[in-house]
Amino acid sequence: MNEFSLFMFGFAGLLVVSMLRQIYRHTGQRDPRFGFLLGPVAGFGAGTFLWFWINSSSRVNGVGLLERQAPPLDRWYVVATIGAALALLAAVFGWLKHRRTERQVSLVAGQIDGQFSANVERHDARDYGFRLFTNWHRGMNRVRGELRGVPFDMFDYTSEHRSGTGEDRNTVYRTQTVVVLPCDVEAGCPRFQVAPRHWLTGVLQAVVSSELITVGREGEFLGPDEQRLLRRWNEYYLVNAEPGEAETLAERIAHPVFMRRLVAERRWSIESDGRSLLFWKANRVVPADDRQTFLEMCCELRDATKPARATRPMFQLVPQRSKVALLGGCGLVVGAVFGMFGSFAAIMVVMFADLENTFGRYLFAWPVLGLASTVACAYVGSKLARRFA
Repeated sequence: MNEFSLFMFGFAGLLVVSMLRQIYRHTGQRDPRFGFLLGPVAGFGAGTFLWFWINSSSRVNGVGLLERQAPPLDRWYVVATIGAALALLAAVFGWLKHRRTERQVSLVAGQIDGQFSANVERHDARDYGFRLFTNWHRGMNRVRGELRGVPFDMFDYTSEHRSGTGEDRNTVYRTQTVVVLPCDVEAGCPRFQVAPRHWLTGVLQAVVSSELITVGREGEFLGPDEQRLLRRWNEYYLVNAEPGEAETLAERIAHPVFMRRLVAERRWSIESDGRSLLFWKANRVVPADDRQTFLEMCCELRDATKPARATRPMFQLVPQRSKVALLGGCGLVVGAVFGMFGSFAAIMVVMFADLENTFGRYLFAWPVLGLASTVACAYVGSKLARRFA
C-alpha cells in the first residue's frame, strides 16, 4: 500500500470515528457497545497514522524507517491492529470500572434505604431550576430517599461546555456528585449561589455581577476570630444574589456556624432555586464508600442555613459595587498590562543582545514566559489594590 492510499485510509477512518463519536455522545451511556466499537476504530486509525508518520520521517533509497525494521514493525496493519487492541482493552476496563461503581453505589443505596437508578435523564430533573443544570449532558448513579426525615436526590452530574466554531470547536465535560435537598418549608429560601472564588473570575464578577460581600453589622463588635473568619470567607467564596434578598439571605448564611463549615473546606458550592438547595464540589466525583458521609455533610449544611441556627446577627450582606471591587479590577488590568509589556521588553533586550544563541535556542519558551509574567502581574496587582483600598 502506497502513502497516498494510507492517507486516504486514515482519513476515512477519521470520518468513521467522528460519526461514531456523535452516536456515542447521545446513546453511549445507554449502550456501552458503541464504546467498544468506537475504541478499536479510533485505535486502528491512530496506529495507522503513527506508523505512516514515523515511517516517512527517514527514507533511504525510497524505503521508510519502519519498513527497514524487523517484523512486525515493518507492516503498518500490525501496528494498527495493536493500537485497536489497546484501545479495546482500555474501553473494556473503563466499562468494568463504570459497572463496579454502579454496584457500589447501589449497595450504598440499600444501606440508607434509598432507591437506585443507573441513569438520570434531563426530564427527570425538570422540576429543578438550578443554573448548574443548564448545560446538562447526562446523569448517572442516582440515589433517592430520605435521611433524617429529609428527602434527598443524589447523583453524578456531567455538564457539557462548548466553545469555538468549525475546526476550532471544543467540548469539555465536567462531572461532579450533586445532592439536592428541599429548602426549609417554614423559613423559605431566596435564590442565591455560593461558589469558591477564583482569583481572576472573582475580581471580574465583583465588578460586573450581582455579587454580595459579607461585612460586619453596624454597631456590632467583631473580635479577632470573627474578623479572621470574615476575611477568609470573603477571600474564599463568592455570594451571588439579588440585592433585595440580601437581608433575608444574611439570616441564613452570613453567620459563623455556616461560614466556618465552608471555610474549613474551600471547595463547596451551593445553589438555591427558591425551592431546593443544590450541593456539590466542583469536578469531584465522590467515591461510593464516602457517599453516605457526603450526604450527611450536605444535610448539616442545609440545617445550618435555617435562620434559627444563626447564633448572633453580627454579619450582613451588601452589594459589591464598592471601592475595593473597582480598585481590584483596575489593579488586575494594570498588572496584566504591566506584565505583558515588561515581558515583551525583556524578550526584545535578550533578542538583540544574543539573538543566535539565546533567543533561537529557547524560541518556544518565550510565549510561556510572557503568559506567566502577565498572569503573575495581574494577580499581584489585584491583590495589592484590594489590600490597600
